[in-house]
Amino acid sequence: NYLNEIDHRAVAPSPEAVARLNELGGQMPERPLD
Repeated sequence: NYLNEIDHRAVAPSPEAVARLNELGGQMPERPLD
């Protein structure tokens, strides 16, 4: 249930997740894309 889990969800990726972005094909964009 979303409301029960909201306090435990991250609002940004962890440093480990960012470090592994190359496995998906590159860095995160600096700003949102349309």
